[in-house]
Amino acid sequence: MSIRSKIKKGLITLISAALINVGAIQSKENDINRFSTEVTYAKDNNIVKFRPFDYTSGTQRNDFLIGKKLKDFSIYGYWKADNKKRSWIGTRIDYNKKFLDDKLSGNIQLRFFKGLDKTTDQLYVIPTIQHKIKDLNVGILGYGVKSEGKKALFYVGPSVSMKINNHLSMIGSYTKDAFSTSNMVYWKTNFKF
Repeated sequence: MSIRSKIKKGLITLISAALINVGAIQSKENDINRFSTEVTYAKDNNIVKFRPFDYTSGTQRNDFLIGKKLKDFSIYGYWKADNKKRSWIGTRIDYNKKFLDDKLSGNIQLRFFKGLDKTTDQLYVIPTIQHKIKDLNVGILGYGVKSEGKKALFYVGPSVSMKINNHLSMIGSYTKDAFSTSNMVYWKTNFKF
């Protein structure tokens, strides 16, 4: 194993432990811990995504997306269901742009969901901006959710991501809700084929 690989693995372990520990130490009853695993298969401009594990403070969810990349945009048909017998269909639109010789990247996701079987409708807005510093990307992640009949939440805070190789990347963030005192620890592992 090369020194570079050892450093990457060490940084991933350190960042993971720090984010999880910060969330656990400061966790309050209304805090959220969100951990996700995403598998992506892309060929040409066609994309299939599957989230076999998407855990949010007691709720386990599975997601399935089929999409197409159109220049800076990606558009998906989306289905998701959780362990509380709720399910949704919807649309996800991503806009990605890189600046400053690919050192600065911006992304915004809009997700619109129609609840099935008496499940409420939802709207998500997830903006991210990151700056590449050697093998890490650091920046700000936002995570906004509005469910029918509930107050809006918009978490925002620092984020860090790392591309380990062409098939594996990770992103983590510790965020605070702009409308309450709630916090969210967010960690996602991406596998791409």
